[in-house]
Amino acid sequence: MKINSIKTKGLIRVLLFANILLCGVFSIAGAVPSLLVHGLVTRGDIVFLSFLNTFNPDIAVELAKSQREGLNREYVDEQLLVESSSLRPYWPYYQLELLYVQILNHDDVDLIRLTFDKVISLGAHERGIDVGIIPMSFMVWTSLREDQIGWVMSRMNTARQSTTTNLIKVSEDYGLKWYLCSKLQWIQVARACRGD
Repeated sequence: MKINSIKTKGLIRVLLFANILLCGVFSIAGAVPSLLVHGLVTRGDIVFLSFLNTFNPDIAVELAKSQREGLNREYVDEQLLVESSSLRPYWPYYQLELLYVQILNHDDVDLIRLTFDKVISLGAHERGIDVGIIPMSFMVWTSLREDQIGWVMSRMNTARQSTTTNLIKVSEDYGLKWYLCSKLQWIQVARACRGD
């Protein structure tokens, strides 16, 4: 749905700003990417909103995501994610997003390993973290320590078979499919690893 009316866009922006000023929370943080795509808010609006509501890390996360999805993929403002994760230090999904940004920015291997460790310690019982961190681990597979690779392998062995099958398909893009097929339990990977 493309909204072209300037009045409609203006009204939506006024309502968005009113929501933030009156409620003190950014309750529609998840809708920001959609609002950006439809041109209802701009990145400048999100920067402005972050100044209005400095204690809500969701705004900083959404701004960092919009930068990552924008034209300049070489530089992502890592500082926004560091600030938002410091406000909620025990929330593993902010650390997961920070790990992704570090990988995209080609940060130091030791920093990536440290963030990886932080994510797996905070999200030890979060299967949602697995779906995010395992594909990221394929991106930096050769940079991970042996214990981190072992953690990834054990999580893939204990995941649902459909999840492991999807992860094997993703690993193909990084040349890891046959390595994983040879190392994981056959019952987990049989569907994905049978001959093409």
